[in-house]
Amino acid sequence: MANTQAITRTALSLELPAQQMRDFQTATRLTAAEATALTLLPLAPRYPPIVHSLDVVRAGKRIPSLDWLFPTAARYCPDCLAGDGTPAQTDHGGPWKIEWRLPAVFACSHHQRFLEHLCPACRRSIADHGVGQLIPRPTITGLHPSQCRVPLDHGARRSQRAAQLCGGRLDQPQLAPAGPCPGNSPTYRRRS
Repeated sequence: MANTQAITRTALSLELPAQQMRDFQTATRLTAAEATALTLLPLAPRYPPIVHSLDVVRAGKRIPSLDWLFPTAARYCPDCLAGDGTPAQTDHGGPWKIEWRLPAVFACSHHQRFLEHLCPACRRSIADHGVGQLIPRPTITGLHPSQCRVPLDHGARRSQRAAQLCGGRLDQPQLAPAGPCPGNSPTYRRRS
């Protein structure tokens, strides 16, 4: 049986329906442009699979499979997750960027580095559960947004407590980074 909750979440990352957009804007005090920027809609002109999926969703059809749009692997930039030093990002970490979900995105253009997909603590894929959510297991309390949510026990796929998860920090410099993007120095530089 298909996971309709995952399909719904995926459709919402493409574009929010009008009423949900208004409710979201009210709750977050964002403008329409700011709220829309949190979806994949602004990337549609540059990435045709988004347009195809939007057409399917707007026609009221179920999205059959989105592996070509949303891979099951999750990727991240440790430097982005570390934040920019503002009080909010110091407390909660930097943003998980929606474009990291797209198969065509493999590097952080801001920090000029390849995206990571392994936790530096447990050395397992941060999307070990195979769902491909931007932040795996987002409802588990007690974890910082930049902590790894991979179950410590391979059999604990549906772990619902922070104590059962890795908890390694993804926003820390890594000893063996994926590597710099072409044109950068091959030497890894630690953040100060």
